[in-house]
Amino acid sequence: MRGFTLVEVLVVVVIFSLMVAGIFGVLNLGNVTFPVDLGKMEVHQQARLLMQWLTRDLRQATNLQIIPLTVNSDKKIFFRNSKGLEIIYYLDLEDSNEDGLINQVIRIGPVGKGSGSEERIIANNISRFKFKQEGILQNSKSLGTT
Repeated sequence: MRGFTLVEVLVVVVIFSLMVAGIFGVLNLGNVTFPVDLGKMEVHQQARLLMQWLTRDLRQATNLQIIPLTVNSDKKIFFRNSKGLEIIYYLDLEDSNEDGLINQVIRIGPVGKGSGSEERIIANNISRFKFKQEGILQNSKSLGTT
């Protein structure tokens, strides 16, 4: 009678078990990292959307001012667009719009001259929204976010 010995069967089972453990390890790694990467991608998309809105509004701005809210808080920026209407951006750290969410960048505007103001959440999960005003000449100002 021809067949496999017990040692040969055990060697094959051990090799097969190592292969299956390796495959499950790779699948488990994918299941763990996918939600993390998805969250990072969402934050990047929110930041990109914020920068698109801010860039568009700033290109049309005629009067740029950065106003500190309080000594220990982040800042609010407001400016006038080409039609003379004010647009305001700020970081909502304390749920001031009472929607149950914090760390949102909110855009209010345009405001003024009989137009209704529109409050819009531009980005979520933003922990820092900082502005820096540069330039020597009065009409030569640039704005950066970090």
